Amino acid sequence: MGRLLVPALVASTLTAVVAAQQSDYQVEVRLIQIEARVTDRQGNPIPDLSRADFVIKESGVVHDVATTEYMAGPERLMVRSETSPGTYESIPVVGPAPQPTWVYISTEVGPTDTQRAAAAIRQFVVSQMQPGFQVSLGGMPFTTDRVQLAAAVDSMIRNPYGSAQRGALVDPTYHQRLDAENDRAMASEFRQQEEGIVPLQGFVARPEKVESDAQFARPYVTEQRIDRQLPMYTDVTLDRYQMLVDQLSALPGKKVIVLLRPGLRVEADNAVAMQRLASSAVRHRVSFYTVDSRALEAIIPADELRIPLSIDRRRRPNVDLFRKFETLGISHEGLQALAQETGGRSVVDTNSLGEVFGRLVHDASGYYVLSYYPVDLTAAGRYRRIEVSVKRPGAKVQATRGYYEPRPTMPLSGGDKGVALRRALLAEIPRDLGVIGSANVFADEQKPVLILSAGVRAGDLQPRQESDDAALATTALVRIAPEDGSRTPIYYERRVTSRAAQKSWGKVRNDQTAVVSIADLVRLDPGAYTWRVVFRDERTGKIGGAEGRVQIPDLSQPAASSTLLITREAVLLGQGEQPDLLGAGSLSYAPQPGRVFRQGDIVHLRFDLYNAAGEELEAAAVGPRIALLRDGKTVEDVAFHGVAFPEREDGTVRFVGAIDTAHLPPGSYTVIAAPPARAESGSRRLVQIFQLLPKS
Repeated sequence: MGRLLVPALVASTLTAVVAAQQSDYQVEVRLIQIEARVTDRQGNPIPDLSRADFVIKESGVVHDVATTEYMAGPERLMVRSETSPGTYESIPVVGPAPQPTWVYISTEVGPTDTQRAAAAIRQFVVSQMQPGFQVSLGGMPFTTDRVQLAAAVDSMIRNPYGSAQRGALVDPTYHQRLDAENDRAMASEFRQQEEGIVPLQGFVARPEKVESDAQFARPYVTEQRIDRQLPMYTDVTLDRYQMLVDQLSALPGKKVIVLLRPGLRVEADNAVAMQRLASSAVRHRVSFYTVDSRALEAIIPADELRIPLSIDRRRRPNVDLFRKFETLGISHEGLQALAQETGGRSVVDTNSLGEVFGRLVHDASGYYVLSYYPVDLTAAGRYRRIEVSVKRPGAKVQATRGYYEPRPTMPLSGGDKGVALRRALLAEIPRDLGVIGSANVFADEQKPVLILSAGVRAGDLQPRQESDDAALATTALVRIAPEDGSRTPIYYERRVTSRAAQKSWGKVRNDQTAVVSIADLVRLDPGAYTWRVVFRDERTGKIGGAEGRVQIPDLSQPAASSTLLITREAVLLGQGEQPDLLGAGSLSYAPQPGRVFRQGDIVHLRFDLYNAAGEELEAAAVGPRIALLRDGKTVEDVAFHGVAFPEREDGTVRFVGAIDTAHLPPGSYTVIAAPPARAESGSRRLVQIFQLLPKS
């Protein structure tokens, strides 16, 4: 796995276009602003430099300094005050700051770090805040009121997970990220023990390789691919910081985000999001001051690790000290990179979390803001190195090291597309593509399995012409999460391609039932879940999605039943081929994302009865009961076919059925299926609704 290395990005760029009133051309003026701190041999600021004292080089080329402004701290004045009749005394008073410094404090600590983090914040607001500091804590409005800020700290201590009025001290995704780290450590250990494949719930940043003859993709990952889940959580975090930077950009002057969190794991897969965040931050003079809220953390013994439900609890992994130190180092590097690339400071490996505020106070004054106009106005997204020097013997300069020039308008890169797709998975669903999805639940060895099928309408995709074919390419990203937040959400990615003969593309494009689809099997514990699928057209970058809710029942109970699967996809098994999870008899069934059919289609029905007793098993052999309704009325004269396949070894009965729609009028239909009356016991009637379109 590659480690992330991001060039320094500490510059503020202002671009304007000035158009002559009576001409047909435009002149671009790009003003670059940078910060520079100049000190003498003793480390004291040098405040009396002029524009002529500075030399600025951009990519080795000397540029004229346009403006120079020294940002001094608040002026300390001596005020003559009458302390008693006829007695006067000079009292030092701190005057107003020349301009405000905006300080946004973001707390995303672990549950055990709340007291330590709160104490550091309280010390800052009570005794370290300087005149001119505008402070926001937990998203509250900026204020200079120390009493109000101290009260906010007390409120956050009482409600560490946040309230309607105050932000949270604890990061709501903390436990999810910890689960992912522990899962990774255990999977690595189990691989070393040669225990085989670990079914891990997590994000797969690249598509699983699926055998060409496989019906479904199973999102189980091995240790070699397990690291791909972690960048998803970091990308979500960086996107949140990006939105915060965008909100702060409208404020004038220097802006600081103080970030207290238990490390930040940044991998090579996060390079695009990290570069975008750093570029945006430096353009708007936003610096990150980061601190690891874990302080001097001890390596956790193996006995303290929580074993996920997806792994045999009887197997205890040995603690891998090298891996633990490596993980800790990577999380430190993320905090340090974010601070370094935005001109801030980072504090790690210390119990003094308040140190970050001391550095902030020191850096809030005693620096110069320099500006210049670059002679090279090329806009290709290149990195430009900046060197600042002064004509003063013995002076030391710390300044902006460089910036990225603007990018020209061009199609989204693969990384940019990935960020947009992940944002769509977590924010409001775009509707540029028509996406449909369906969820069914069956049992595999008495364990519930979610069968999630989703597809994008083929006519919404732009094909690529290849000889006599129209080639379609999409990427799908899936999120499955428990409603109560008790488990880590499952994330996985699929890339799908499909071809249609060029001569038939027009017909496919206009067919509402033609979709490019995926189908996946995911093992889940009983409970309520939400699912969301977003698709991206690889040709146009357009995105669309669908979402839903599914209840996963406990299928180990007596006479439990699956959901009712309806599909047009049923194929005859080959000689000697055994039925899979959805197979029954001589047929294999595949889920379809939508419940839309055309006149003449066969609507295949498929459901199971589990843990049937002896008499129920005998009664079930008669076959399923099927009813069809339209507008609330039973449909007569419809051809039904149904049969049952009992399996006495485990008490499972596989039911299949079929409805011939050749003579049904178009409309909305409700199909009801159930085992025979004597085999119902505690099982429930299963209901699905489908739409029937005209044949042509």
